[in-house]
Amino acid sequence: MRDAYRRVLQADSTCVDCYLGLGVYQYGLARASALARLVAKLIGLGSGSAELGISYLRRVARDGDLARVEANWVLAAALVREAARDPGGRAALEREARGYVRRLAARYPGNPVFQRFLEEVPAAPP
Repeated sequence: MRDAYRRVLQADSTCVDCYLGLGVYQYGLARASALARLVAKLIGLGSGSAELGISYLRRVARDGDLARVEANWVLAAALVREAARDPGGRAALEREARGYVRRLAARYPGNPVFQRFLEEVPAAPP
């Protein structure tokens, strides 16, 4: 799948939505278990970069077309995971994640998943 997105980007570099798949791929491989990363390398999937994955997700969340909503949601989930790994940056990461989901909840007020996220992820002081 990664190669398919790369081919699309070679043909049309304006396909910002393609970065959603690439971001999930990069982030997922970077944060997979050690065994899963080993298997991924053995079967030729390579490795991932959490930082690159999150940067791709931010790009789609900001500039995407059809994938913008999904990118906001996936990015918020990734940021919460990163917050749990980074006590020093936890408040800023959770604040950023809540910002994305707050905008989603405003756009889709009937979505209980977004409301639940906002209830469960604490609001950090500014």
